Amino acid sequence: MPISRDALVGYAERDLEADLTRWFPDRPPVEIPEDTRPITDFRRRLAAEHATALGALDRLVRSGGMPQVLDIHDWSYGFDFAGNDCGIRDSDYETELTDDDIYSIGADGGGNLYAVLTNGQIAV
Repeated sequence: MPISRDALVGYAERDLEADLTRWFPDRPPVEIPEDTRPITDFRRRLAAEHATALGALDRLVRSGGMPQVLDIHDWSYGFDFAGNDCGIRDSDYETELTDDDIYSIGADGGGNLYAVLTNGQIAV
């Protein structure tokens, strides 16, 4: 059965936690420090459906309900690019972005971070 975009809208808040619990019952939970960059300001820049999805993921990560499966660590979740003196470039490699333009949600294990853009897309 093909999955449509419309079927995925709402998945993060509706089914993600139950699926992760079922798929990865023995994985330890993600643990991030309380002072990890909040999503509040970034969410204000997102469309409603994207803000809702990021909010659901953030609640899961911060609550300890996210199993350690997606390289979500204290160094990859809410990464402070400016504080770590890291430049951020859009895919055109000319437009500079700021921490306000992206929110990192995990890593790929090869030195790259997955980040949500203000248009709701995920970038590496």
